[in-house]
Amino acid sequence: MNFFFWNFFLFLNSFLILKKLRKDFSLLHFLILYCFQIAIVFTILGGFHLLYPLYITISFLSIFLILIFTKKERINLKFPDIPFYNSSILLFVISCYALSIYFQSFLPPLTTDGLLYHLPFAIHYYKTHSLSLPPIFFSDIAMTYYPFVGDIFYLFAIFSNNESLLNFVQIPFMVIGAISVYLLMKKNNFSERLSIAGACLFSLLKPVFKESSLCFVDLIMASMFLASLYFFSSGKKEDLFFGFLSSSILIGTKNLGIIYFFFLLPFIFKNFKREFKIPLFAGFLFFIITGLSGYIRNFIITKNPFFPATISIGKFRIFPGIYLYLDGNLFSHIKKVFLLFLKPVSHIDPSGPISFFLFFFLFLSIIISRKESFYFKYILFLPIIFVFSYSLI
Repeated sequence: MNFFFWNFFLFLNSFLILKKLRKDFSLLHFLILYCFQIAIVFTILGGFHLLYPLYITISFLSIFLILIFTKKERINLKFPDIPFYNSSILLFVISCYALSIYFQSFLPPLTTDGLLYHLPFAIHYYKTHSLSLPPIFFSDIAMTYYPFVGDIFYLFAIFSNNESLLNFVQIPFMVIGAISVYLLMKKNNFSERLSIAGACLFSLLKPVFKESSLCFVDLIMASMFLASLYFFSSGKKEDLFFGFLSSSILIGTKNLGIIYFFFLLPFIFKNFKREFKIPLFAGFLFFIITGLSGYIRNFIITKNPFFPATISIGKFRIFPGIYLYLDGNLFSHIKKVFLLFLKPVSHIDPSGPISFFLFFFLFLSIIISRKESFYFKYILFLPIIFVFSYSLI
């Protein structure tokens, strides 16, 4: 019953906040608000060892009451008309996911990462009513110090007392990623049909489709990056605020999210205006509370926000840890990263030919877009930039 009321208030709260920030309804903004409320409430309560159903209910109810007794705004609930061609594509994608959900609902949450740390960590938080460091016995000890926001969503699902729901924690994030792809394409002057096709193609990619029903957090991170990329590049005041909300989940899910966020900074600087100070301040405050809380916890305990990794520039150690990475030339590192694309190491990775196909058309797109704006070309270059960034780590 608690879980039902939480979702009821999350739905109402997201809708009421949206009324105050926008003049029309946006599913992407709605879902970001929905997910962020879970992340920030559980982060704050977990920090004070108050992760009990009663306090969670009081938190969501308090947000609702605050919104009810503040100034009311009207929201336009107009939804775009979807032509038959586009609706048939969407229906096909929905049918694929409906079949996947049906068959996966009979299976227990059996995935390596899920059984090694995501689910045990969520159970640890559930039992201790806190976000204290969880012990780990069968995997890399570094995971104990990993950011915890991604695991918070599994903790939230555990309160439902429905084991099968754990398999579908990443489904909403697949939707967020697909909508972000659609909006990014629309913003960059692609047609409605191509934008919808791009969103559908994203949702049907092997890593996305398979991982949406598995206990991982990679899809959470990827979708939050796409959402942040759209928000920060839109140039709208309210989207700057939403960009920090999605970015807080991005960097709070995996350490690698910091690399993604770093390359979003040009969009923040480009679109910042003086009248954006209030949403910038509010968004950054939530960003610190939710996104950076895991790193702050590590720094307080170990004096290293990225513990157990050793962070250094050249021979100078900034944050000493217990993990050292092997030195090697840049070319060998780049080769190793590209081999991960050409020779998949898990069943959710795209096959070598598919990866080659995607990179081929990426390079082709870069070539034919030479007359487009700098920021459009920057978006196209981001996958290549990330490959080089991973190679430097």
